[in-house]
Amino acid sequence: MDYPSFESMDFNFRRSFITLWDFPVLILFLILGFVIFNSIRKKSKGVYGARSSVFLSAFLLHCLGSIFITLIYSYYYKGGDTTAYFNDARLLHKVFWNNPVTALDIFFSSSKTLLVNHPYIYNSFRFVASPDTFMVVKICFVLQFFSFNLILPTALLFGFLSFYASWKFYLIACRFYPHLAKILTIPFFFIPGVHVWGSGIFKDTISLALIYFILISIIELKRTGHTFTLVKFIILIYLLFVIKIYILMTLLLGFSCYFIAGNLKKVRNVALKTLAAPALITLGVLGFFFSFKYIGDNSKRGIYSMDQILERAEIVSSYLGYVSEKSDGSSYNLGIESFTIPNLASKMPAAINVTLFRPYFWEVRNPLMLAAALESLLIFFFTLYVIYKVGLVNFFSNTIRSPIIFSMLVYCFSFAFAIGITSSNFGTLTRYKIPIIPFYVIALILILYSNRSSRIKSSNGFLKAGL
Repeated sequence: MDYPSFESMDFNFRRSFITLWDFPVLILFLILGFVIFNSIRKKSKGVYGARSSVFLSAFLLHCLGSIFITLIYSYYYKGGDTTAYFNDARLLHKVFWNNPVTALDIFFSSSKTLLVNHPYIYNSFRFVASPDTFMVVKICFVLQFFSFNLILPTALLFGFLSFYASWKFYLIACRFYPHLAKILTIPFFFIPGVHVWGSGIFKDTISLALIYFILISIIELKRTGHTFTLVKFIILIYLLFVIKIYILMTLLLGFSCYFIAGNLKKVRNVALKTLAAPALITLGVLGFFFSFKYIGDNSKRGIYSMDQILERAEIVSSYLGYVSEKSDGSSYNLGIESFTIPNLASKMPAAINVTLFRPYFWEVRNPLMLAAALESLLIFFFTLYVIYKVGLVNFFSNTIRSPIIFSMLVYCFSFAFAIGITSSNFGTLTRYKIPIIPFYVIALILILYSNRSSRIKSSNGFLKAGL
C-alpha cells in the first residue's frame, strides 16, 4: 500500500498537539461562529433564550468548554481520548495528501475490512479497531478539512455541532412550553459539565448532538413526512447505533413508554384503562426485549447479544476500575459480585444514584472531581426541592400523568443504570452521563411547574403541535 513515511512520534498521542497557529485560527473561528449563530438567533425573536445577553453567554460558555477541556487533555492529562481521536484523523489526513484513493478506501472501510486491507493502519492507529471509535475518527477527519488540522479549532467545531443541536431543540421546547422558556435555558445551556464534556472531541459530544437531532427529526417527520427528513433520520439512527448502541436502546425504551402512556391517556373509560394498562406495558416491555434480542442475535459476531453485552460490561468495569486505582484513585465500587441480570438488577438504585448524585465531596481526588461533585450536589438538592414543593405523591402522579415526563425519566434512569454499573470510575462517569443530565433536569422542571398556575399541556400535543 502507498502510505506516507510515518515516524514513531507520529503515533504518540500522549502529547500536546497545540501550536501557535491554533490561537489565531481559533479567534477567527470564534468570530465566524458567533456571526453565523447570531444570524440564526435573530430568526427566533420573541424567545427568551434568543435575547442577545442570554444567547451570548450560552455561546461563549460552550466555546470555553471546548477550549478548556482540550487544554486539560493536552497539558493536565498529557493526552487521552481527545488527542487520540485527533491524532488518528491527523494521520489519515497525511495518508490523504499522499494518496487520496488509499485514504478514502480507509475512510469507507469498516474496522473488520480495515484489518484485512490495511493491517498497517489497523495496528498503528489508536482508535480504528472498534467501530464506535473509528466512526469518531472519521467525523474528526472530515472536520479537520475545515480546521486546518489544528486541534483547538477542531474541538471548537465539535462544540459548534452540539451547541447548534441543543439550540434547535431548545427552540422546540420553547414553542411547546413558552411559559418555561427562561428556566429551560438552564438545562440546555447553563450546566457546566455539559459545556465541558459535551463540547470537546469526544463520543459524548457527538452522542448528545445525535440525540437532539433524532428527536428533532421525529417531530419533523410527524409534521411534514418528507422523504429527506426520513433519510436524515435513518442516518442519525445509524450513527448513534454505531457510536453508542446503549444510548439508542435506552432512547427506544423511552419512546416505547411515551407511546404507551400517550395511548393510555386517550382512554376515557377508567375500567378499560385499568385493563389496558398492564397489557400495553407488557406488550411494550416484550417489544423492547425482542427488538433488543433481534439486534443482538443478528449483529456481526453477536457483539450486541445479551451475553456479549454482560461480558463486555464486566470487562469494561474491571478495566476502568483498575486504571482508576493505578492513576488518581477516583474509582467506586457498587459491590457487584457477578454480572448476571438478577445481580445487576439488585444494584439498580445504587447505579442510578452514583450516576446522578455522586461523587460526594469526601470522594473528591482532583479539581475536576470537585466540580463534578458540586454539580451532582446541586442536582440532588434540586431533586429534593422539587419533591418538597410538589409533594412525594404529586411527584409520582405528575410523572405518570405526563407521557413526556414519564418517558424522559425512563430514558434517564435506564441510561443511568447502564453507565453506573459499568464505569467504576468517576472521571469516566462524569463524561458518560452528559447525554442524560439535561433531560433529567428538564423532567424535574416539568414536574415542578405542573403544579403551578401555568399548567403543563397534554404531552400528546408535543408531536401534534408540529414542533
